[in-house]
Amino acid sequence: MKITLLLAGKTTVSYVAEGTESFAGRIKRYNAFDIKVIPDIKNTRNMGQDQVKDEECLMFFRHLNPSDTVVLLDEHGDDSL
Repeated sequence: MKITLLLAGKTTVSYVAEGTESFAGRIKRYNAFDIKVIPDIKNTRNMGQDQVKDEECLMFFRHLNPSDTVVLLDEHGDDSL
């Protein structure tokens, strides 16, 4: 099994970048792990919020295979599954 962390845009917050690198270093000892940064969408000035979300979604789907298991992490998520 290979774990890939897909990130939307490069982070500029130092503690998030440090935490991500720390996690990557620890998990690589036990499992194949990779980080892929999906670049920010260009020219969003003329796009609506829903259109930007749709474009980001398409960019994420290009990195997924039908057999992949996807776990979505969101700071406003709900864990009541």
